[in-house]
This record gives sequence, C-alpha cells and structure tokens, in this order.
Amino acid sequence: MKKFLVAVIFSALSFSAIAQNEIRYVVSFPNAIHHEAEIAMEIPNVPAGNLKVRMSRSSPGRYATHE
Repeated sequence: MKKFLVAVIFSALSFSAIAQNEIRYVVSFPNAIHHEAEIAMEIPNVPAGNLKVRMSRSSPGRYATHE
C-alpha cells in the first residue's frame, strides 16, 4: 500500500510538470561596469488577448521597495 501511495503521488507531480509552459530568460550585461543587466523574457504560445505579468519590486533580504 505504501509503494502504491508513493507511485500515485509521484505520478500526480509529474503530470503538473508536463503542463508547465517553457519560459526562457536572456540575460546580457551591456553596461557591466555599472552593474547593470538587461533581462528579456520569452513566453511561447501566449494566448490572444491581454497578458498580465508582475515583477517584484524588492530583492531577497531587503524589504524596501526599489523605485
């Protein structure tokens, strides 16, 4: 019974991984001297209509917002 339960949980987790869309990030440093990076996000197969994307305004370990 225990092996069966583990197999069911593993199967459920693997199905959710298949359903994820592949998102690619392209990172470049055109102004590395000033520690500036450019990051592009590529989202394939976006459905028609509006796409709402949110980005954090804080960084890990620092709770003040970046403006």
